[in-house]
Amino acid sequence: MLDLTLAGPDAALLPRLAEAMAYGASVDDLNSYERSRIVPELKDAVSERWPYEAEAFLATNGGYNAVYTILHALVSPGSSVAIEHPTAMRLLDILEDLGVKIIPVACDDDGPLPASLSEALRQRPAAFLFQPRLHSVTGVTVSSSRLDQLGDVLEDSDTLIIEDDGVGDVSTAAPQSLGGRFAERTIHILSLSKSLGPDLRLAVLSSSAPIVDQIQSYRSFSAGWTSRILQGAAALAITRSGNLAAYRRGARDLSAEAGRSCRCPQRTGNTHTGWPGPVPLGARRLRTIRDGDARRPQYRRQSGQQILRPAKQSYPCRHQHAQ
Repeated sequence: MLDLTLAGPDAALLPRLAEAMAYGASVDDLNSYERSRIVPELKDAVSERWPYEAEAFLATNGGYNAVYTILHALVSPGSSVAIEHPTAMRLLDILEDLGVKIIPVACDDDGPLPASLSEALRQRPAAFLFQPRLHSVTGVTVSSSRLDQLGDVLEDSDTLIIEDDGVGDVSTAAPQSLGGRFAERTIHILSLSKSLGPDLRLAVLSSSAPIVDQIQSYRSFSAGWTSRILQGAAALAITRSGNLAAYRRGARDLSAEAGRSCRCPQRTGNTHTGWPGPVPLGARRLRTIRDGDARRPQYRRQSGQQILRPAKQSYPCRHQHAQ
C-alpha cells in the first residue's frame, strides 16, 4: 500500500547527496553572518533553465517558505489575493494566516480562465498566485496560449504576479513565466524539494531587485539567509542529477496506475496528478481521503464556495516591519 497523502518524492529515485554535501561544505564565505541572497554556484545552476532573464535571485528555505515570506513581506493583512481554484491547502493556510480575502479564480484544462481572472481583478487584489508549470492538485500545465491570455488580462493592472513552480523539474513541461512580460512585478519560485529531496529545504525565487530587497528585508526577522552548505549541495546535485529522467518515468507510471485504481480521469501531457473534480463535503467519496487534511476536524467548508479552508485559529503574533 502506498501513502499518497504527503505527495512526497520517491526517495529511491532521488540523487545521492553525500558528494554534494561535501561540495557544499567547501563554498565561499562559509560560516559568515553576512545575509547573502544566493551563492554564485546555485545561481549559475538554476539560471540555465530559468524561464526568463531575471534581475535578481534569492534562495529560500523551501517553496512554501518562499510563498509565506513573499506574502508577508509584500501583502498587507486585510487586502485581497486571487488564487487558482482548486489549489493546495497549504497555500490557503498561508493566506488564512496572513488575514487576506481569498478570491478564487476558476480553471479548466488549460489553466486559470481569463474571464474569471478579469472578474477577480475588479476587486483590485494585491497579488495573483498561480502554478504555471504543473499544478500540484489538478495536474494542469498552463498552455502557452492561455499564459498569453492571462498576460493580456493582467496588462492594465498593477497586481503582483506570484508563480509557484512547486513540482519543479520532476515535471517534463518546460519552465514558463510571465516574468519576461512583467519583470518589475513578477516573482517566480522554483522548489527543489521534489527533484533533489525535501531535506535540502531549498527553493529559488527571482524578481526585480527592489522586490527581492523587500523580501530579504523581511527575512532579517527570522532566518536571515539560507544555508550556504545546502545551496552549494543543491548546485552540484542539479548539474549531476542523472536520476531525474528515471524519476519522471516512475512518476508517470505511478500516476497512471493510481488513476486506474481510483478511476480518476487521466490528463494527457506532463501531469503526475489525478483529480476527480469537486467533491461535496458530505459525499461518500470523501471517505477515500479521510486521512488527509480535508478530513481533519479543524477544517471547514467556506459557505457558498467549493474551497476547503482551515477553521479560524489563533496564530502567534507576527513581527511588524517597516513598509
